[in-house]
Amino acid sequence: MTAQSLIIGWLYNASGGSLPVAIVAHSAHDTADGLRLAVTTDTQAAADLLQLALYVTAAIAVVVLTHGRLGMRPTVGAATMIGQRPNAVAP
Repeated sequence: MTAQSLIIGWLYNASGGSLPVAIVAHSAHDTADGLRLAVTTDTQAAADLLQLALYVTAAIAVVVLTHGRLGMRPTVGAATMIGQRPNAVAP
């Protein structure tokens, strides 16, 4: 659940705060999950583990590739919040 939340949060942030993007992503997951449940029989546990592994892998990739920002854009004054001077020139 947490991995899916990270991915949908990233999609929301990266799309500029588009709620329809998050809604479509969540609906696509629910639809695919429903289809998977209709198709699988005795391999339910294996399918659940595969889905979990894919979500966790994707969530880790999103966190690493976005440096934990998850698509959020820096805000004005963010540099002063972490102890740096705004518009500081590197030596």
